[in-house]
Amino acid sequence: MPRFNRANSLFRKTSSELSLQISGAVKRYGSLNALDGVSIVFEPGQIHAVVGENGAGKSTLMGVIAGLAHLDAGTMSFRGSRYQPQNVRDAKKCGIGIVHQHFKHVPTFTSEENLALAKLTTPWGKADCVRLSAKGLQIADTLGWTLPARDRPVGEMPVGTQQRLEIVKVLADDAEIVILDEPTAVLSPSEVDDVFRVLRNLRSAGKTIILIAHKLSEVFSIADHITVLRHGRVVGGGAAQDLTPAQVAEWMIGDLPVRKIHRDEEFGDTIATASEVRIRPDSAPITLSFRAGEIVGIGGVDGNGQVELAEILALIRRPSTGTVTSPVPALIPQDRQVDGLAMQWSIEQNLWVAGHLRREFRLGPFLKVRALKGWADALARQFQVKFQSVRQPVRSLSGGNQQKVVVGRALSESAKFVVALNPTRGLDVGSAAYVHDQLKAVTSANGSVALFSTDLDELHSIADRIYVMVSGSLHELQSASSMVGAD
Repeated sequence: MPRFNRANSLFRKTSSELSLQISGAVKRYGSLNALDGVSIVFEPGQIHAVVGENGAGKSTLMGVIAGLAHLDAGTMSFRGSRYQPQNVRDAKKCGIGIVHQHFKHVPTFTSEENLALAKLTTPWGKADCVRLSAKGLQIADTLGWTLPARDRPVGEMPVGTQQRLEIVKVLADDAEIVILDEPTAVLSPSEVDDVFRVLRNLRSAGKTIILIAHKLSEVFSIADHITVLRHGRVVGGGAAQDLTPAQVAEWMIGDLPVRKIHRDEEFGDTIATASEVRIRPDSAPITLSFRAGEIVGIGGVDGNGQVELAEILALIRRPSTGTVTSPVPALIPQDRQVDGLAMQWSIEQNLWVAGHLRREFRLGPFLKVRALKGWADALARQFQVKFQSVRQPVRSLSGGNQQKVVVGRALSESAKFVVALNPTRGLDVGSAAYVHDQLKAVTSANGSVALFSTDLDELHSIADRIYVMVSGSLHELQSASSMVGAD
């Protein structure tokens, strides 16, 4: 494994003058104060985690630092001087770069072409891809990462490789401050470990790492300092070694409810069954039942067949062999922006997808638009979507609120069987707890939930039975009720 050399010109030790200081930052969107007097200091040679619920102001703050938005009040200073970027290019010139949660590469381009594109300063003339991408590829090699330069388009590469490319693009711009927005949201545990290895090495080289994260276990495993935002304000923080996850969670949302673990005899009749189902011709047969009042958790590293099994249970994919018997299921898809929402549509239009065929909203071939609008508005409020107008584009919502739209639409029909595929991926503790509450409400109404998640902690906290998928086969991990004593 390549080792970092502090004398290496790519990763020179920086001075304490490179601290980024934010004082009294205010950012308004209409009547909403997205940032309300935020003051933070980000020091070099530290990994500084910024945590909080969706809508707490994290993304707004990062956007301001990265030149994507401008402060309405307050100041920033960097390198001992006033820092006031007018755009992303200004931020890059100052040595500040951001790795977005949703990748910003061109999927049809190769790694070499994407690295070259990131270095272009003018749209005119012919780009020398080899020359422009050389530094990025050298950095990747120094980090111990292999990026297929010309073999295939980036969109066909594993998500972990795509994440590495995004980090390399920022480092190739000589970034001294690296902002990472949910860098582990779509990674396997081994890929998370690899990213954290690199972050620790960058910290040792004097870089300032600003980490936006939701999984407190990850935050405490990597961060030196933690700042908690809530409703646009700093509500707590300090050196990570002086804090506890419970304390940070309380700052974020308050005390979380404790779930009662049910005994087997408390479950009702079988609602859905998968019998001798094979997701591929060469995979092992899967037989699984889902009982009223029960959440069945299915985990495992991405790529082991969870998506295929979830789609089979949701009746949108045919199994290679076997049968599925169930009422009409509701599906909460894995990727809210790709599979769950039409991002250019409004909130109400996305909700109409679930309501436009309901008898009470139709008059022959015509829609009762006023009634449908009222229903969509009420549904958005029922599922606590934070919005200014139900007609605003769904893309303007935070990730957690987008997920609430997806969940609200899926559960609007009071389905007895729900298939949820990583429904809390990328969500903060509060939004994740809200989604869990909605899934529990399904079981309280004598429904059943198939919960697919790559986060075993999530499964242990909510599932009544837990299975793990390995190479297309299913293995029971442990009954949740046997892990926690029931009263």
